[in-house]
Amino acid sequence: MTDNIYTSPGSDVEQVEPQAFSPVKKPWPRWLIAAWIFITFSIVVNGLGRVIAGYFDGSEALAKQISAVFFLAEFVLIYGVIKLNKVIVYTVAVICILLGLFQLARIVMMLFGIPNLVVIVLSLSLYVVPTFLCAWYLLRPSFRMLIERNDKYNKMESMRKYVAKSFSKRA
Repeated sequence: MTDNIYTSPGSDVEQVEPQAFSPVKKPWPRWLIAAWIFITFSIVVNGLGRVIAGYFDGSEALAKQISAVFFLAEFVLIYGVIKLNKVIVYTVAVICILLGLFQLARIVMMLFGIPNLVVIVLSLSLYVVPTFLCAWYLLRPSFRMLIERNDKYNKMESMRKYVAKSFSKRA
């Protein structure tokens, strides 16, 4: 019983959730990640539309339609990353990891064939490393906490607007 009974007890609320109900300052690297998503996914989507269309009838019109659907999904992912949507950010991180792993597997296959060192180094430095860096940034604990705080703030704001709207209807 070494506690001093004459001191006032402390509150851990400020230590657990600092600024839980204040707007979140959104970090600027999310714009770089959005640009990288646009560049990388545009390349992948174009080829993916052709591959999927090849399984059906191979027409160019079908490939363009499939690519258009994937482009819409790409813009949804970009918008979600910019707005810090929790589900979309985690989805983009998983997609970045998968794209990086597929490209890394392609590089390993190139090593067993005719190794072209210039292509391997450029592919690693211009595609694989930035893709893994994007995934790492999106999955960092501090960024995940920022997303959680942003989610809590958005829910609190939507509840505040709902309550204000319901009170204005009563008056």
